[in-house]
Amino acid sequence: MLLKFKKLSKYYLESCALKEATGDIILGEKVLVQGENGSGKSTFLKLISGQILPSGGEILLEGAPLKNTSRGRFSILGESRFIYLDLTLKENLKLSLHSADERLLAETLCQEFDLDFSSPKTIRELSSGQKQKVAAIRALASKSDILVFDEPLNFLDPSSKLKLAQRLSITDKTVVLVSHESEFFPKFRKVEIKGGVLC
Repeated sequence: MLLKFKKLSKYYLESCALKEATGDIILGEKVLVQGENGSGKSTFLKLISGQILPSGGEILLEGAPLKNTSRGRFSILGESRFIYLDLTLKENLKLSLHSADERLLAETLCQEFDLDFSSPKTIRELSSGQKQKVAAIRALASKSDILVFDEPLNFLDPSSKLKLAQRLSITDKTVVLVSHESEFFPKFRKVEIKGGVLC
């Protein structure tokens, strides 16, 4: 078992964002978290990846409590894309990816997603869809073995949506994501959150 969570809860003042969620995620598994807007999906992703602390319950990563030292295991794509706007694509990926294998894979993915790896443009000059691709490539090429993506298909054109969904479906990494476009992820295990409750 890779990730195990028990009675996981998150409260903001008197508002319950997630209530006593219990479950597990197997190594290499692909999980699609579904639910209406405001149901607690994004909160769940942030909790299991250690971005925020729970109000109650526990999260175990390979049997040990999730700690800040575990953050290197996760690559995250959400509201914050974790890319540097005033650097070029190549500079961003060199900063984020530390091995030759990672950088070679990143260059291959750039070609696949129609991005110019050596473009002199800064990330700030790119479109929203291009920025989303850069963030996804950074995560896919990294050594992190757990991908946590919140609406990864946002801003992408239909062809790029299909390419990214296929990449996420075949990767050896564990993938946990939220997407309102579930048709792109037919083989993912589907879980639903309703009113802060994991079903």
